Amino acid sequence: MAWSRDELMDKYAELLVQGVEPAVVRSVYPELEKARMVQEKELREKELAAEATQREMQRELKVAKLKADAAQRELLERVELEKISS
Repeated sequence: MAWSRDELMDKYAELLVQGVEPAVVRSVYPELEKARMVQEKELREKELAAEATQREMQRELKVAKLKADAAQRELLERVELEKISS
């Protein structure tokens, strides 16, 4: 504890260069930490659900586009057949 701030910073920098990870700080309030973790989990679940919904909507959009393209081709074929028949 007799080291100066500069000495402490130098020692800390040396430890970081050596690959030593600083100690993880534990919450003084485990209830708050648990509530934070629950909140983070719920947020991640909502993000995953939103991503799944977005993927489903993109899939439905592709299906609708394919159907529209098929209907357009069918209509063009009918028009061509009518021209040939006339």
